[in-house]
Amino acid sequence: MSPDAAFAWLRADPRRADVAIAAVTLGMGTLLILGAPDRFDTGWPEVAAGIGAFVLLVFRRRWPLALLGIAVTWTVVHVAALERPTPMIFATLVLLATACGRLDRWPAIGLGIAVALALYVAGLMTTDYELGDARAVIGVAWTAGAVGIADAARSWRRYKESSEAQIRSAVLAADAQARQQVSEERLEIARELHDLLAH
Repeated sequence: MSPDAAFAWLRADPRRADVAIAAVTLGMGTLLILGAPDRFDTGWPEVAAGIGAFVLLVFRRRWPLALLGIAVTWTVVHVAALERPTPMIFATLVLLATACGRLDRWPAIGLGIAVALALYVAGLMTTDYELGDARAVIGVAWTAGAVGIADAARSWRRYKESSEAQIRSAVLAADAQARQQVSEERLEIARELHDLLAH
């Protein structure tokens, strides 16, 4: 299947896209766990977080804010209790982008700041990172990226809707003008016929 055909197939049904995004996000979370610099034993908490991340992302379009709350809580509890990364972190970022895409710019930025603070504080409390340590700040950078992507997508969507509305308005105006011209031509023909018959 060509890339264009694959994208068309995904666009045809949003649920397919959600499953694909959930699978890719789960894969990234797994790579995060496997590629962590500190070795630790993974177990059922990571498996549960991976399955939970997948399920939350499949339903992300229905309840983005509620599912974001679940994902942030799960991430903070997992990191605080086990002192190790969780596959849920990437689900949190995708859900944050989804939720921010439905909000206006400033509420979205506020939501992003709240999520970034929750992740940052949880990371600082459960690790030996210093306040400005790059490993602690990376979660803040990821959240800023998620909010930025959502903002760009929202701006593009609004621009596209505005352009489509302008095109529709121009087509309707042209159609109305064409009808008016036809009507005026008919009136002119009727007058000429009337004058001709009168003579």
